[in-house]
Amino acid sequence: MTQSKTLYEWSDNLENELDRVLKREKITEEGVAITREGKRQIIPADTVVVAAGSIPEASLVGALRARGLEIYAIGDCASPGRIADALREAARVGREI
Repeated sequence: MTQSKTLYEWSDNLENELDRVLKREKITEEGVAITREGKRQIIPADTVVVAAGSIPEASLVGALRARGLEIYAIGDCASPGRIADALREAARVGREI
C-alpha cells in the first residue's frame, strides 16, 4: 500500500468518524452549538467562518496562464470539494507532470 493511499483512507475515515460522533447544531452568539457523543455543548467563538457552497477564485490561475505559465488548478481552486478528493487530484497531477 502506498503512503498516498493511506492518506486518502485516513481523510475519508476522519470525515466518516466526525459525522458519526459530532453533530453541528447551530451558530449562536456564544459560538457553535454541537452534540458530541450525545452531550450538547458550545464551542466558544467570536467569529465563525462557514466554508460551504463556495465558488472557486480562479482569477490568478487565468492571469498566470495568460503569461504562458503551465498551471494546474486542483482542490478548492478548481471546484469546492472534499479533502480526500483534493489529495487524489494532487496525486494525479503529480504523476502527470
